[in-house]
Amino acid sequence: MKKLLFILVLFFPLIAFTQSAEDLYASAVRKAEYFNFKGALDDLNEAIALNPRYIKAYTYRGYVKDELDDYKGALADYNTAVSLKGDDYEAYARRGALKKRYRDYDGAIEDLDLAIQYKPDYAKAYSDRGQAKILNGDKKGGCTDMAKAKSLGYYAALNTISTNCK
Repeated sequence: MKKLLFILVLFFPLIAFTQSAEDLYASAVRKAEYFNFKGALDDLNEAIALNPRYIKAYTYRGYVKDELDDYKGALADYNTAVSLKGDDYEAYARRGALKKRYRDYDGAIEDLDLAIQYKPDYAKAYSDRGQAKILNGDKKGGCTDMAKAKSLGYYAALNTISTNCK
């Protein structure tokens, strides 16, 4: 009995302070909100180590890696999220925005099409796709998407509309 009590006393602190993958994810989000992307990345790495199928953690880690200027790492995480759940609109939208920023407009439009297919009221995806279309030479299609983004309440689209859609 004393041996069991000794083991419990010895290991209880380790068990009591172990964080779940969800706790680590939440901590990463809080850290990223305060621009502590390195700390957020550390928490997300731990969350994924605890749960290698944690789709939200891969998607958010992609965002964090992008903020840390790790394009290839961000793309790899978005690809993993999409491969784990083929209808994850957030992963498609973030990957599309990343591709747009790095001038892969066709790839961006393809991903943003899927994000919109899985979440038809996702205003930011319409805005990002509209920008990608305009940058890819499809002004009419881009302006249609920007108008849709605005109609869904994404007023950041107004700047692109006023600049490109006259």
